[in-house]
Amino acid sequence: MLDFQKIIAVLIAFTAIISGLLGLVLSFDFAFGTSEKEAGEGNNNGGNCDPSYPDDCIPSPPLDLDCGDNGVPNNVKVLQPNPHRLDGDRDGVGCKGSGNTGGVDSSDNNGDNDRGSTSANECQGEADCFRGAVTKIVDGDTIDINNVRIRLALVNTPERGESGYIEAIDFVEAVCSVGTATLVDEDDRQKEGSFDRLIGLVYCGDDGINNKISLNELLVNGRYAVIYQDFCNISEFSSASWVQRHGC
Repeated sequence: MLDFQKIIAVLIAFTAIISGLLGLVLSFDFAFGTSEKEAGEGNNNGGNCDPSYPDDCIPSPPLDLDCGDNGVPNNVKVLQPNPHRLDGDRDGVGCKGSGNTGGVDSSDNNGDNDRGSTSANECQGEADCFRGAVTKIVDGDTIDINNVRIRLALVNTPERGESGYIEAIDFVEAVCSVGTATLVDEDDRQKEGSFDRLIGLVYCGDDGINNKISLNELLVNGRYAVIYQDFCNISEFSSASWVQRHGC
């Protein structure tokens, strides 16, 4: 009888020990899982959240992000230096609006293009001639107007990482910011475009349109761009005085 009682006591003690160990394991697993989840939530993108976007975890360069890209929300709070250039008008809010937006701040080239209309006598030649508004600044020599991507004819600005890249974009933003009214004159001799971009002159604002001073010319005059000499014998605009003066 005594031996039986000892066996029962041992079994009860053993069961208690097993239950206690199981409880510890479950508690540890829950605590570890919670901590891991919280750590993940607090350090999106591997902790590489750029401080220019304090309310959203948008990674710092070298990753190049535009409005509309995955991880870039609409109406994002923006502080300077704003490396992804999401706030074109520098009002502290980037990627305003909805839908697929991109670049500095507005609609991306998403296929919903509207070239607008204008009278042919506003432009040279017989190629496309239309008015519109700037919807994105891609870089110093490429902008979107009415979601149509325009490569500025005969000028070449520095590429990302090259000296003068930021200065060229800053100049374009100052002269032809998102929302600015523009006139586009397509190059008659390059109507095939380049990488799905229309090639031409862009006149910004009333002064540029009325006085026929293109953004192309202003970039070269300000030394933010150089003449793209490979196209001097191709472009419709190569005989213009400003082009000849700067190297064609």
